[in-house]
Formats: sequence, structure tokens, C-alpha cells
Amino acid sequence: MKVRAAIGGMIMLSATAFATEKAETLKFAVLRNGDQIGTHTIELRRNGPETLAKQSTFIEVKIAFITAYRFEQSASERWVNNRLVAMDSVTNDNGTQHKLVVASGCESRPGSCQEAR
Repeated sequence: MKVRAAIGGMIMLSATAFATEKAETLKFAVLRNGDQIGTHTIELRRNGPETLAKQSTFIEVKIAFITAYRFEQSASERWVNNRLVAMDSVTNDNGTQHKLVVASGCESRPGSCQEAR
């Protein structure tokens, strides 16, 4: 589906935004056939070697005022020294629920994330 390809492209865009030093919010419109069907927002906060990213996506396709497809996702990521150390994501893909929680080994060993290069 073209919507999923658009989301993937936007997430790749967010990877380049991690290089910025200021806190910032990036907002994207999700389009289908020229019409806006949703939004994708990325909020970045940087503190020294640590970057926190929060993402939210909402897509709704309606046909004759009836919702034919809905996609909602929220995710948070923690990066230290340009390495992903934790991620938490919740998705509702048209009624199918998904949850993802991951953490690197250094998340459980305080101080080791800062030493990772």
C-alpha cells in the first residue's frame, strides 16, 4: 500500500533529523491521490549524547463518510551516541493491535551506554 511506503520514507527522514542539536518538532501531511489523509509528527529532544524521539502517526481513509481504513501509531526512541538503545511502539493497523518494546544490553548497565561508540 502506498500509505505504508510514505510512512517508511518519513521515518527515514527522521533519521537525518537526529543530527540536529536543538529540540525540534517535524510535522508531515500524509497524502493519498493529492488529498491529506493523515499526519505524522516527530518530536526530537537532545541532551548531550542522548537523543529522545517521539513519533505519532494518524491516517484515516474515508469513503462516503465511512472510515474504510485507519492507522494509528505512537513510538518513542532513545538514542545514545548515535546508537538506538531503547524503543517502545504501539500500533493500531485497522483494528489489528501491535506493541513493540526493545532495549539494548547497555540499557540494563548504567553508564555503559555513554561509553558505547
